Amino acid sequence: METFVGTLAVGVVIAVVSAHVTVRLALKRFRAEQWWTRKVDAYASLIEALHHLKRSNEYDMRTYERGRVSDKNMEARLKGAESYDAVLKAIDTAQFLLCEEAASILEKLRTNLENANKAEDYYEHLDISIDGIRTALGSLPKVARKDLRVER
Repeated sequence: METFVGTLAVGVVIAVVSAHVTVRLALKRFRAEQWWTRKVDAYASLIEALHHLKRSNEYDMRTYERGRVSDKNMEARLKGAESYDAVLKAIDTAQFLLCEEAASILEKLRTNLENANKAEDYYEHLDISIDGIRTALGSLPKVARKDLRVER
């Protein structure tokens, strides 16, 4: 009888410890997956906002080069403004959510956008902005894939 109780006690202890370890590992994996998903969403929305901002600025530049006043409709202007705000928000939150390399790319972009706002004229402003956005778009997807450990 003593052996049975001893064996039962050992079995219960092993089961409790195993269950505890299993739950902790499952929670750790769940948190890691949730974090990865948030990072994917952050990178995707950032790249999309950069794309829209680049398109908006390129359109304005073509219009300016033709000597016309921009004929963008209000919806397109709003999209450009929303994209600009989304990019600035991503730059502000990059240190928290994105890898250091991505944060560095976004800080360089912030510097370019600030320099664009100091430009002598609108054409120079657009030129500096577009150059900074293209540079960020050129390197950010590669950095995102590396950070997310996604093979191409």
